[in-house]
Amino acid sequence: NLQKDAPMIKKQLEDLVANSKHYSTGNFWLMIYPEGTRCRPASITAGQQYSKEKGLPVFDHTLVPRVKGLQLTLSSVHKSIDSVLDVTIGYKECRPKDGKVIPSLEALLCGGWRTYDVHVHVRAIPVSEVPTDEEAISAWMMKVFEEKNKLLAQFKATGSFPGPLEASAALPRQASFLTLASNILLFAVIASATAATMLYSVVLAYSQIGAAMSTA
Repeated sequence: NLQKDAPMIKKQLEDLVANSKHYSTGNFWLMIYPEGTRCRPASITAGQQYSKEKGLPVFDHTLVPRVKGLQLTLSSVHKSIDSVLDVTIGYKECRPKDGKVIPSLEALLCGGWRTYDVHVHVRAIPVSEVPTDEEAISAWMMKVFEEKNKLLAQFKATGSFPGPLEASAALPRQASFLTLASNILLFAVIASATAATMLYSVVLAYSQIGAAMSTA
């Protein structure tokens, strides 16, 4: 559990910050998936029931974010990052029978060289705007996910996110980031990231996936 693992996680985060000073860019990129698991129709339904019981916002397109991991992370890296990147992924295709997004992990790994249309919405939030105390960060995270839910509703209605569409967007190389990712299939955690470009490999970990990006 988190309480038991917290000292080890905190030490690993402190090591990440310290070791980043020896990297060629002098920075690091840390990615967090607050939903904690794959966003499936059954999981959304369970999350909605939980939200109603707890008096939380009810989401139609995301799961209820878990905030304790983010709280622990920010307590260790808040002074060492420049921004939080709020990343939301839109998948153009779903399976008709159950509404699950395409590609599945099996299709991605074994489906040949087919490309998939994936949209990535990225918003840079200055770390100065991110609260640090437990109660405030919980409320902040819920607000972020309310905005994500609206973004995904628009994406499902129109097929795109708001904002200009770009093939890639340059980011400062001398910057460190914490990324909040939403609606990303669990296998995306193996993706590597660089601070050289916003079109990093969250869902581009494999060449089979094509992507369009909108920035806000």
